Parts: sequence; structure tokens; C-alpha cells
Amino acid sequence: MTSHLKGIAKSIMSDQIHDYLSAEIEKGRAEIKRHKPAKYPDMKKVVYEWFLQHQERVNITGELILQKARDTMKLVYLHDDSDFNFSIGWLGKFKHRHGIKSFLRFGESESVDVQDMEQKLVSIREKIDQFPMKDVFNMDETGLFYRLQDDLSLATK
Repeated sequence: MTSHLKGIAKSIMSDQIHDYLSAEIEKGRAEIKRHKPAKYPDMKKVVYEWFLQHQERVNITGELILQKARDTMKLVYLHDDSDFNFSIGWLGKFKHRHGIKSFLRFGESESVDVQDMEQKLVSIREKIDQFPMKDVFNMDETGLFYRLQDDLSLATK
């Protein structure tokens, strides 16, 4: 009787192990994504190389990357008549694939030279004192910076 029970226990264990392993294999297959061959790999490579060369000197936006991709497409694939859609989705995948993220390029703390500030304030006050008070106006700095570049830029580092 005991040998018969051992056979049942082995059979039940075998079935449970088989079910578990089958479930794990199916779960692994579900997680595997199909790898599609890259469409227009030369264009993507050129755009990424351009990005790497310019990311430290220029504030790069998503729109700038999209425009560069459109221009490169026309140059690299002269005889391709397809209207490839450079959408926000394409841009998102391109950024994800190459680890491109948005970074704060400039900050308030880096824009002021604290050492020299007191001396410059004295100089400004001396110039203002040359004019009557009715000719001295309080000016908002917004008008000076209306064409200033955005502080955010896309970069890999």
C-alpha cells in the first residue's frame, strides 16, 4: 500500500511541476515582443549622430528632432516615395531607444556672479543719480528676455 501511495504522490508532483513549467514558458512567450526590422535605419542613425554632436551646444527640442528627421529622410532616401509620418509617437520611441530625456540646461543660481554684484550695483546707482528722479523708471526684465532660449533641452546626459 505504501508503494502505491508513493506512485500517486510522484504522479501528482509531476503533474504540478509540468503545469507550473508550462505556465512559466507561456508567460515568457507573452512577455517577448516581436522584433521588427528597423524601417529607415540610416536616417535614424544620421539623426542620432547629429543629436549627439549638437546636444551640448544647442537647446534641442522635440520639434527640432522631428524637423531634422524629415530633412534627413529627403536626403538619405531620395527615391523613396512613401510619406513617412514623423509623429509624436515616433519621437517618443526615438527618445526612449536612445535614452534621450529633458534636462534643465540653465539655472538661476548659475546666472548671477555674486562676487561682482555689489560693485555693479554701485556703478548702476551712480549712473541713475545723473538723471532727475522723474526720468528714472522701474523696468521689468521680461522685455529683455522675450527671445531667450528655453531652459529645458533634450539630452542623453
